[in-house]
Amino acid sequence: MPTVMAFAALALPLVAASVEGRAPRVVAHSDDLSGNTEAHLQQLLPARARAATAHAAAADDWCGTPTFGEYGPARATTVKVVYAFPADGEDRFGVYSDLIQRDVAVIRSFYALESGGRVVPRFDLGTDCGGNFVDVRKVQLPHPASAYPRDPGHAALRLARDLAPALGSRRNYLVYVDGLDTNGNATGVATMPSDDSPANNEAERGGFYGFVLGDGSDEFTRARTLTALHELTHTLGAVQDSAPHATGAGHCFDEHDVMCYDDGGPRVPHPLPPPRCEAAPLPRLDCGRDDYFAPAPASGSYLATHWNVARSPFLCSEPECPTAALARAARAAVGTTQRSPTARATRTLARTLAHAIARHLRRSGRLPHTVAARWHAPSPGVVTVEVSVWRRLPEHSRAEARRAGTNRLRFIFRRSARRAATASVGIAVKTRFAPGRTVRVTVRFTPRSSDSNKRR
Repeated sequence: MPTVMAFAALALPLVAASVEGRAPRVVAHSDDLSGNTEAHLQQLLPARARAATAHAAAADDWCGTPTFGEYGPARATTVKVVYAFPADGEDRFGVYSDLIQRDVAVIRSFYALESGGRVVPRFDLGTDCGGNFVDVRKVQLPHPASAYPRDPGHAALRLARDLAPALGSRRNYLVYVDGLDTNGNATGVATMPSDDSPANNEAERGGFYGFVLGDGSDEFTRARTLTALHELTHTLGAVQDSAPHATGAGHCFDEHDVMCYDDGGPRVPHPLPPPRCEAAPLPRLDCGRDDYFAPAPASGSYLATHWNVARSPFLCSEPECPTAALARAARAAVGTTQRSPTARATRTLARTLAHAIARHLRRSGRLPHTVAARWHAPSPGVVTVEVSVWRRLPEHSRAEARRAGTNRLRFIFRRSARRAATASVGIAVKTRFAPGRTVRVTVRFTPRSSDSNKRR
């Protein structure tokens, strides 16, 4: 039976600086983006690629001759994908190439789905194997790994300076940097324009970078695609501080949205409002269509009079890009899993526990040893809870829902050095307990199989 997960995520920092004479914002955060969302994003892949993702890299996922150059001339207003590694690092393009091919396929499908078949990012595609393969450029960085700052925001500025002479400024870049972040996770950081003008916007000029830092390990794949999608959307100009639900730190706060979470920005309301959009099972690309992306904004609305990512020249439509076909395939892939009663019930429990734990933290300054909650379970099964605050090691507990309907569950927490396994379904819930801090609660529900029910 499938496992269902819901979680509450952490607030993350923001840095400002300048690149090539301009003053882009740098938005940096760790990989505490939803691994459960990652599992659903992979459903947008063709069936063969999904099987490869679940088991092993398929040799024919990406096809082409690895090159430090490019297959064709550099075209303006395209998204160029780059694989970069430090001067003293190992070239592991063979590990990354298949991951990159899948990420690009998912991102195009997601944009097609969310735009109603209107637009997708204009990636630089085409190798000596055909036009559907990503033209990935390899770059060996001019400095060893030790020369790059450990802080992701400052590392992004150094990376952008090092890459700009070779790559130019009329394109945007999605860069997979191998070997700088060695903790096993996927870390995202991006440069983005701070300009909400509806036309002649800095975002239209290009030269912005979305970085996915990692080491290619199994943990790196936990939220890699969501990180790439998130950082790419930053490079297109999301989210401006003037947006109705902007955090003031490059994101939005109206969930569930690929660009929205409590990042500690000055405009985040407390307590957070209830989610506006259900993650069913995927988050939205601008929940409410009123902050950064609306293919058809209402006359006089914010996105009709301010920068709208849907108008980005780095997106393409028919007939240049097969947006309608990608949208049809994505809708079929998402299918009937969009409204799961089990997911809704699990979200409810995650929210209940997050608020209870946050209250205890506010009173005592420490995580509780035990938490009890009543929960209306959709079926008998096992509930696993993981709780962590900022970068502390998570604490785990589990309890059994013995029947469908109301159960009283008691969780006793124990610290663990290992992250729990990624689940297949999930919804985000967030609760702040102190200025700049958010408790992260992950709830997984594994229904008991019918055979197990009979045996008991």
